[in-house]
Amino acid sequence: MKTSIIVLLVSFSFCNSFLAQISSDGLLAYYNFENNVNDLNSNLYTGTLVGGSFVTDGTNTSLLLDGIDDYLDLSVFADTLRENLNEMSIFFRIKFIEKGDNQTVLSLGNHGESIFTNVFEIEYEKNRFQVETETTDAAINNEFAIDEASNLFTDEWIDILILLEGDTLTYCRNGSEIFKGKYEKTETTSTSLFLGCFGGDNINSCCFFGGQLDDLQFYNRILPKDICDNELEGELNFKLCKGETILVNEIEYSEEGLFSQNLLTSEDCDSLLYITILMEDPIEVFEYYNGCMNDDYSIQIDGVVYNEENPNGIVVLTAENNCDSIINIDLNYNNCFDCGITRPNLGIQIVKDGNGKFELIYGNSNFKSRKIANIDLVISDISKRIDLSLDKRPVSCQIELTVSKLKKMLVSMIPNSRIKL
Repeated sequence: MKTSIIVLLVSFSFCNSFLAQISSDGLLAYYNFENNVNDLNSNLYTGTLVGGSFVTDGTNTSLLLDGIDDYLDLSVFADTLRENLNEMSIFFRIKFIEKGDNQTVLSLGNHGESIFTNVFEIEYEKNRFQVETETTDAAINNEFAIDEASNLFTDEWIDILILLEGDTLTYCRNGSEIFKGKYEKTETTSTSLFLGCFGGDNINSCCFFGGQLDDLQFYNRILPKDICDNELEGELNFKLCKGETILVNEIEYSEEGLFSQNLLTSEDCDSLLYITILMEDPIEVFEYYNGCMNDDYSIQIDGVVYNEENPNGIVVLTAENNCDSIINIDLNYNNCFDCGITRPNLGIQIVKDGNGKFELIYGNSNFKSRKIANIDLVISDISKRIDLSLDKRPVSCQIELTVSKLKKMLVSMIPNSRIKL
């Protein structure tokens, strides 16, 4: 049986390495880019990926955009984003690969100069990280520098939190507040929203982002800058084999169910960790055979041959679910005979009654087995009753009766089994 112990130590640190949903309170959409662009919050805002790919760093998978023509169309979420821009939190993790200018991370809007095309953008432009908005039907442009290139082009993952509250913009990097100030809110009715470029469905699309993105989350409330004002939530899901034990933060789990732990973050704040455990049953199969000696039947499992010389065993393999696959081998080789009686041509009277018994009139008889052995039986006592019983399954037992002297005897044969005298 497969048994093992898995040990995990889980901790939380604000914007250090979320790798998970921050909260469910006020969550509008959540994209974790685990080999898809699904909205994990409600599945209402699943995007359309144009180009792009998914890459894995250790155990985490993220979205990779090439900076040439890859982007994610999130226009299905455009109305919801636009309607909540007055109070919104946007969180994502980013790793810049391309170091050139004019890279758009998120863009609501499109080419043109009108309310319908005005933009709200998070971008790297003019060698700085900035938020850009446009107002009025004349598309008046407003740009708010929030960070420098040296803080972004580090070849490391960076956690970004942007808070929009009325006319106030707050920008946090890796848990620290970097910028807070007044800004002009976007005035737009645009229904175009793209991740990784500007105007993705337009023939003049441009400003493609080259790098990796992960854990993109939108909230219709202001997430607290101080993590101690917010209870973090994390989730772990495990599939274990029966007999396995998992140890999470020194707490042992060996049964299926939903569990939770209250933890402290690195800043001594409360957090809640949900643990879901599913138990997989081992797969057990039985390889039976009931046959005759010397019939050359054999099987081979995991390189071992099982036959008349080696008829029993247990083999434990690993199944597709990564749990035990237990194979029980039980091969039975019986001393078998042909079933049936051949009536000799010597005038014998053989009477079969309703119970399957044969009455033989003649005394000295010769019994022969067609397959395995010859059995000679000389009857001398006319009062003797002989029962021929067959146990187990018969392969066959053909009995030939030859008589030389009139005697009377009762021979009982139980069919469908092996002869024993």
